[in-house]
Amino acid sequence: MSEIVTAPWSADQIDSLNGYQHSIAGHPFTCSGGGGPHSDRPARPAVLVAAEDGWHCPVGSCEHHQNWAHAWMADGSWRQAQAATRELFRPGIPASPE
Repeated sequence: MSEIVTAPWSADQIDSLNGYQHSIAGHPFTCSGGGGPHSDRPARPAVLVAAEDGWHCPVGSCEHHQNWAHAWMADGSWRQAQAATRELFRPGIPASPE
């Protein structure tokens, strides 16, 4: 099982966590609550945003909060998986600046 880290997170960890959320390294953490016709929540899960005190849903009325992440998401080692995935699917194409 993967090691986990819990909030509060440092600025470097927050940068890494939010970078992972928008990377191609793997599936991001999301809010599992779906929306509907009478809801201001999105019809598909929202990608969580890392802050010092943990993950938060970006949808204003959602109170979803999570205080843990996998250590490899917070320490930046997910970037190796992103590089391997990019090379597998787009060989020879340079990565865009992050």
